[in-house]
Amino acid sequence: MTQLLASSARTDTVSALLRDLRVRSTVYCRSDFTAPWGFGVRARELGSFHVVVAGDCWLEVEGEPEPRRVEAGDLVILPRGEVHRLRDRPGSPIRWLEELLEHPVDQELRMGCGGGGASTRLLCGAYALEGSRHHPALSILPTVVHVRGRSGHPPPWLAATLELIAAETGAGGAGAAVVCERLSEVMLAQALRIALLDLNDEGVGLAALRDAGIAPAVQAIHERPEHPWTLGELATLASMSGSAFSARFRAVTGDSPIRYVTRCRLMRAARRLRTGDASLAELAALAGYESEFSFGRAFKRAFGIAPGAFRDRERSAGKTPPVGAGARTDRSAEP
Repeated sequence: MTQLLASSARTDTVSALLRDLRVRSTVYCRSDFTAPWGFGVRARELGSFHVVVAGDCWLEVEGEPEPRRVEAGDLVILPRGEVHRLRDRPGSPIRWLEELLEHPVDQELRMGCGGGGASTRLLCGAYALEGSRHHPALSILPTVVHVRGRSGHPPPWLAATLELIAAETGAGGAGAAVVCERLSEVMLAQALRIALLDLNDEGVGLAALRDAGIAPAVQAIHERPEHPWTLGELATLASMSGSAFSARFRAVTGDSPIRYVTRCRLMRAARRLRTGDASLAELAALAGYESEFSFGRAFKRAFGIAPGAFRDRERSAGKTPPVGAGARTDRSAEP
């Protein structure tokens, strides 16, 4: 019974994290490379994902001790956008993304390069999360989320999503960008759910919910982010002293407990701005802020836009901002 209750609590908290996750924009590129080949992506505010459609390659991420092999059917996500390189084999020379983008893509929007050897086909993308680095999930996800395929094929849920993405990127037309954005949201939510629930082969997952010390506090924060939590109150839930709890919480999540609370409050407020009609004063109170001004300032710091303007944008006929200044549509050639 204890294990069942713990599993239920973990699932509820993961659901809360995913409910607040929203992809703001995406960029796709289908790439055909022939060995030897390699490309690198510099650190940026965007997350990255790569699907190996055929062949295999090696992923090297700055800060990780060893490269990892990525095979046909695999999906890898770098939620925080660290510097990384993909190559046919370790040691192959690379070209940075900016160099590759100097060359036009073909009529089917495919980017290619290499030495004419064995072929690897990729679907690569960049995405922006609403709230960017302030989303609480980013502080507890691993550097790389690796969803493995089977026998060269992606998992069924990923295969279905990829077919829809391929259809939209190939056909184009009115509304294709918005559809691809939503498909990205589905794909990322599915993959991150696997990571958060610790179901993949490598055992990565939501350490904050596996950690017996801080799990009760994390669950309580996600259930009631608007509560005026204090460090002492959270430490009591975890049956720890304030200093021990704070140190343990930061070690597991990378955040202080109160900053984590703030992240959760702002993501919940953003969801309410999208879906409800509460006034900004009401939302400020629900988010645990003493004034509309302090709420607005914190919200703008996290989202880059004032709450009222955010609500207006969400109601403006579903128009989606680009990934970055001068970015092309989701079918442009940016891994």
